Amino acid sequence: MNKFLGITGFFICISCISIAQEYKKSPAVHLYNHPGSVAAIIWDGNKYFTPAEKQFVNNPQCLLKNNKGLYAALNGSGVLYKALSANDRIEFKRIDSTVYFGDNFDSFIFSYRDTIYSLGGYGYWKTKGLLRYYIEQRHEWEIMKLNREIPVLGGKSYDLFHYDQKKGKLYFGFTREENNTTTGTESNSGLHFETQVLDLAKKEWQQLGTLTAFLKNDLTSIRNIISSPYGQMIAFQNKNMFLDYADNRIYRLSDAKQREIEQLPTSTGDAHVNYFIDSTFYSWLTSKNLVDSLVISTKDLVLINEKIYTEGLSPVTDINQESSNKKTFVLFTLIGLSVVAGSGYYFWKKKKQTTGFPKQQENNGNGNYFTISFSLLEIEVISAIVENSLKGNYTSIEEVNKALGVSKKNIEIQKKQRSDIITSINKKYSYIKRSQQELIEKKRTEFDK
Repeated sequence: MNKFLGITGFFICISCISIAQEYKKSPAVHLYNHPGSVAAIIWDGNKYFTPAEKQFVNNPQCLLKNNKGLYAALNGSGVLYKALSANDRIEFKRIDSTVYFGDNFDSFIFSYRDTIYSLGGYGYWKTKGLLRYYIEQRHEWEIMKLNREIPVLGGKSYDLFHYDQKKGKLYFGFTREENNTTTGTESNSGLHFETQVLDLAKKEWQQLGTLTAFLKNDLTSIRNIISSPYGQMIAFQNKNMFLDYADNRIYRLSDAKQREIEQLPTSTGDAHVNYFIDSTFYSWLTSKNLVDSLVISTKDLVLINEKIYTEGLSPVTDINQESSNKKTFVLFTLIGLSVVAGSGYYFWKKKKQTTGFPKQQENNGNGNYFTISFSLLEIEVISAIVENSLKGNYTSIEEVNKALGVSKKNIEIQKKQRSDIITSINKKYSYIKRSQQELIEKKRTEFDK
């Protein structure tokens, strides 16, 4: 029983308007003949054509349909083909002039306003968050600048990804990356559970919140089906659900529609081609040459008491932000105290002068009293030490040398610079605090003899 539900659960979705039928045409031919744009196409991975270049034969192929025609992009490269004819057979012709490849495996390829884009992907030992777009006139790709780079990686059946083509927004329930260029390890095995949205018109990323435990705790049981007019269509907990990222809502199918879907001939098997045209869902079982066309209505959707994400910053982001805020607070407090203390000392001396008190000796030698403040170099050192201290770490000699800009100097110069700066910082801090307390404390390492 569990096996049956696992197979049928992938395509339990919406209300059918036709019984599955044999269809001699392929999904590519059907899409080619459609006059409009199709937001997203997920297909079974079978190759519709063989690239002329042998090095691209094994690259995953991705179908795209916009108002200009039907395209096939080879993931992991910038190679792009366009369908030229469809007499029950599609012929593809290469239209790009890409030379370099291998930098964007498992990227998200889509079309927006009849321009083809490629987002993220893995290449040269690292996942990237670059947004590339194809320039038809030049037959090549260019980078589009975003407000920040978020590494994203597709290619998994449990991807939480929705493309709202009408609004020009890409939603990610979580992001996934691989990074083999550094020794550090990412938490959550490269999974980042911040829910993000990319606004293509504004070219801006925005964080919506953190993925809820409802989805996160059983992530690998999710099966992504397709982006729909109602959100991302997934199979989860033996139900078909729709993730409405914009309003942070989750819907399921009504029980009656669920039973109807489970009885469809195309609900069996695991090799499908899926896409929406308006509100009609197409499910192709290519291994049996079967196709179902199904219609979604809002009446078929039942709102459940769960959310996609918890609004606000994630715990990780909160910690980082808190550390950053503490660091900024400490630095500005020190600077502020130095200015206030120095200014207060100046006016206090002036007052003593006017009231007949004798002058103190704390002056610059010319009878003019000075304001105490930290130099930019001292602030650099304080900043480095504060940042490490907030993480519970010590600051090494090498890090202090780097902050001072003497890393390439000889040892004696380094030692003198460190001693002079730290002594100056501690003296100023002690004066501000009116105590013998030091701001920076030194401690020998266990390897120091």
